[in-house]
Amino acid sequence: SSPALLESDRNSTVQNFIRTYEAKYQEKFGPQHLYVARAYDAGKIVLEQLNNCPDRSGGCLKQRLDSMKEYK
Repeated sequence: SSPALLESDRNSTVQNFIRTYEAKYQEKFGPQHLYVARAYDAGKIVLEQLNNCPDRSGGCLKQRLDSMKEYK
């Protein structure tokens, strides 16, 4: 994804992320912020999978991440 694509994306999750980011940090979301969106997704993926591990172990997390096919 590129910043221009993120800004023109009609997906409500993408638009909500951009609005929330701009409101919180008082700056327009631009090319220099693309890493923020990717880090946000990565953090959500790890937390979601970790919460599905009964023992919250690294081994379980690795197995859950390895078995993922797609993330939206």
